[in-house]
Amino acid sequence: MAKKPTYEELEARITLLELETIKLKKIEDALRESEEKYRNILETIEEGYFESDLNSTFTYANNALCRMIEYSPDEIIGMKSRDIMAPETLKKIYRVFSEVYKTGKPGKIVEYEIITKSGKKMFHELSAYIMRAPNGTPVGFRGVCRDVTERKRTADNLMHLQKMEAIGTLAGGIAHDFNNILYPIIGYSEMIMDDSPEGSQIYQNSERIYLSAKRASELVRQILDFSSQNEYEFTPIMIQPLLKETVKFLSASLPTTIQISEDIVEGCGPVLGSPAKIHQVIMNLFTNAFHAMEENGGTLKIRLTETDDNPVHDSINLSGNTTGSYVRLTISDTGKGMGPDILNNIYEPFFTTKEKGTGLGLAVVHGIIKDHKGHIFVSSEPEKGTTFDVYLPVIQEEISDPEFNVVDIYPPGNEHILLVDDEKLISEMEKDMLEQLGYRVTAKTKSSDALNVFQENPDRFDMVITDLTMPEITGDKLAQELLSIKPDLPIIVLTGFSRKINKTDAEKIGVKDLIMKPLLKMELAKTIRRVLDER
Repeated sequence: MAKKPTYEELEARITLLELETIKLKKIEDALRESEEKYRNILETIEEGYFESDLNSTFTYANNALCRMIEYSPDEIIGMKSRDIMAPETLKKIYRVFSEVYKTGKPGKIVEYEIITKSGKKMFHELSAYIMRAPNGTPVGFRGVCRDVTERKRTADNLMHLQKMEAIGTLAGGIAHDFNNILYPIIGYSEMIMDDSPEGSQIYQNSERIYLSAKRASELVRQILDFSSQNEYEFTPIMIQPLLKETVKFLSASLPTTIQISEDIVEGCGPVLGSPAKIHQVIMNLFTNAFHAMEENGGTLKIRLTETDDNPVHDSINLSGNTTGSYVRLTISDTGKGMGPDILNNIYEPFFTTKEKGTGLGLAVVHGIIKDHKGHIFVSSEPEKGTTFDVYLPVIQEEISDPEFNVVDIYPPGNEHILLVDDEKLISEMEKDMLEQLGYRVTAKTKSSDALNVFQENPDRFDMVITDLTMPEITGDKLAQELLSIKPDLPIIVLTGFSRKINKTDAEKIGVKDLIMKPLLKMELAKTIRRVLDER
């Protein structure tokens, strides 16, 4: 029979139990404090943190992750990975979790796409780890994720811009060669028209060649405008012909499911602007409208009117418009439309809702309209379409008809011109054209030959017209050599395309004018006469 413990022994045991209880309580308090500290850290870090069971069901998410995916902590608990991840990225994530489970090692950092509660696509980087029970059995996963959306978009946009730069370089090279091909076609067709009776078959045929080549020349200029290779100057312009030409161009490319409705008022006044930039605005707005109706079709409505209404609805004249009148361009579609969350961001650079969009289009449009002292407004509702209203201030200036009769109005001359172009066909055409105008011409296809003949007798020549891009000595270098010999020499430089020099640069080295090929006979005749008369 066991001996009963004495009172003193019982008291000692109770004391030990009390000490053990106190010790356990301290341990529990320390664990609770440690867990609270751990949770506080997780709730204050910028990285997203989550815990899940082995079936990828979330059991915990910190504040940062909740903000990233736009769900509250209560909403995310119980959700699965597939509920917020794009389908194409699920396999990538499951491979990481599988590797972590099998090896017990931290998972590799992997980039994946998620869909937020509002439907936005975001990109995260994930580092995954295994969670184990005290006995070492795997019970779930924990992960740290970082929002890399902006970094990815910046990298993608940089790649796109580099691609566009390459396209621009290619477009520039093509433009130079193509303009050199078009120049003789335009020049010779003009000369044939000059030498033929108006209304004759040969005149009509030449006129068709001339008009087709001129249209091709305008197309090249548009390509350069799209690739931002052209210089821009603000001049008084009429929007109507620019708008009609763009509509005509688009009509041929739009699917039959999209109809175009036009209401272009001919009496709208001129605006001060860049035709290339205004064309860019129209094309961007048209393109957005097309994409909004691409799936289900609809109607693209274009309206151009003049209004005295102040677009900013206040008395402050931000545009400097002294007439108070505006040309109002309205472009609307019956497409998908946009909600307030998208409308508030459409002018932000790199913001886009398109799969392959850059997010630069409307940002550029907004900048162009601002440069033109104008205003742009948008109204839209989901599934009810979108309307853009562009206001440009009207100026009080008459614009003469750019077309002219080419018969007997060319300003003539009898000066001696040194003509330099390495393209033999262009050189011969320009020589014939200048001699028709009455000038004496010495033509050279090598810049070195031109320099030598000029050095022999500088006073023999009254003017030099040179191509810019030549194999031996470029036109700008040749101009500098000639001006070092005869500083007051009038020089005109012609170019099919150049990224190397612009008009301002040309003027700094003493060149009187820099002209893009192909140019019309009238343009060349007037430029030569103006430069010679300004001596």
